[in-house]
Amino acid sequence: MAGLGALERREVADLLANFEATTLLNISRDKVADTLNRLQNGSRDKEVASFARRLRDLSDKTAASGASTSALRLRLWTLVMQSLASFTAFTTAKLRAAREGYPCRVLLLGLP
Repeated sequence: MAGLGALERREVADLLANFEATTLLNISRDKVADTLNRLQNGSRDKEVASFARRLRDLSDKTAASGASTSALRLRLWTLVMQSLASFTAFTTAKLRAAREGYPCRVLLLGLP
């Protein structure tokens, strides 16, 4: 995590945009919007893809915000740590289920 301190403000803003905007709902919405645009206009310009535009806009907004670069780095660090904690919890649960003989589908149902 020490590498976060070496990032420039724009890089921190780009990473924050990726963490905050990359959800299944956003990706799905933007894919539908791109498909409708392609059907209506016949164009398929990768440069103006809805999801790429969403990331760029959020990154620009974050970079231009009044928050200090240190505050943005802290926000990024918090998101990274939350992601790592979620991954660790899933891996631990998967190992426990395997040890106890439960099939992996039980984990998806949320059963003990």
